[in-house]
Amino acid sequence: MEKRFKVYVYKDGDPPLFHDGPCKNTYTIEEGRFIQEMEFGMNGFRTRDAQHAHVFFLPFSVTKMVAYIYQPLSYDLSPLQWFVSGYLRSISSNYLAGTELKELITSCFLAMIG
Repeated sequence: MEKRFKVYVYKDGDPPLFHDGPCKNTYTIEEGRFIQEMEFGMNGFRTRDAQHAHVFFLPFSVTKMVAYIYQPLSYDLSPLQWFVSGYLRSISSNYLAGTELKELITSCFLAMIG
């Protein structure tokens, strides 16, 4: 059995949508704290070597995506889907190939459709 659970955080993307999460709002504090802990915490979970990772973290903030990309009351999710698929394309071109890419896209798609 593994002694330590390791998370690899992709480096791609810039704040405010990536690598930053809201920590002051009651409803979003969990997301923000998790992102902050993965980015800057000394928790021992993060690995800088993808070969040692058990899971891979896509460091975008859903709360900030909704604030910056989603049009309130439009009920149109396509801008969010476009944003996430663009990020996945970026990740895939920089890090992944073949089966890994197919697994990542499938997992993300299933998560997006609920």
